[in-house]
Amino acid sequence: MGKLSEPGSSGAGSVDIQVFNTPGAAVWTKPANAKFIEFVLIGGGGGGGSGRRGATSTARGGGGGGGSGTVTQSFALADALAAMLNLTVAAGGAGGAAQTVDSTNGNIGTVGGTSAITGIARAVGGSPGVGGIAGTAAGGAAGVGYSSSGAAGGTGNNTSDGDPGSASGRFGPGGGGGGGCIRSTNVVYNGGAGGASATMMPGGVAGGLASTSGVPLGGNGNSNGDGLPGTGGGGGRGGGYAGGNGVAGGGGGGGGGSLNGTDSGAGGTGGDGIIVIRTYF
Repeated sequence: MGKLSEPGSSGAGSVDIQVFNTPGAAVWTKPANAKFIEFVLIGGGGGGGSGRRGATSTARGGGGGGGSGTVTQSFALADALAAMLNLTVAAGGAGGAAQTVDSTNGNIGTVGGTSAITGIARAVGGSPGVGGIAGTAAGGAAGVGYSSSGAAGGTGNNTSDGDPGSASGRFGPGGGGGGGCIRSTNVVYNGGAGGASATMMPGGVAGGLASTSGVPLGGNGNSNGDGLPGTGGGGGRGGGYAGGNGVAGGGGGGGGGSLNGTDSGAGGTGGDGIIVIRTYF
């Protein structure tokens, strides 16, 4: 299940880079003449929560954004390692299902999976987004990177449009944005934006923003490139719109709240994890 990229020639000073990004079990085989190995693991992003479905003139909060997966790094001398290592690439957590029952809070998302190399290192998944209530939808928490954290997703507010996601993230993935609400005054609000990540790549756009031509669905997260942590999905607009999906460990966006008789917005799926193994010769 691994994908080989930028393989070295195994000559002195060269580097072999293998990226494993398909969820499930895989096996890494130590290249001949290897001297030093670097491992980078990214856990799966948590799924966003779905929005509350409620009566008119009551607050119908969006679901919370899923937290991003953590990032860990480990090093080893090649001679100290077995010829083959067993890997587990994490799957992102599922988003909370749309609420189909009147006057009921939203459904919680699913925690992101753990990426692991047996006997070497592991990176845990992001926390799930909470289901929407008659209140504020939290943005997804930032994952903890080995050099710096990712960024938290924007909050889906109960009294205004959602916040922009944090732009301060670096190596860790970004959290998902909270879903938009419908206020007790029946005013509908946008969701929060997904959190940023490495190289300041922005997260998924919030559902309903003018920059997306008013598209009410939360935007999917963005990729920073092969083997790098991604960003969180944006929260869906209030009125029953779904959150966007996270990418490469980013958290899923929360779904928007809805009026009774209309399904609430489902939470977005968290981004799958990644394992990167660099061999130095």
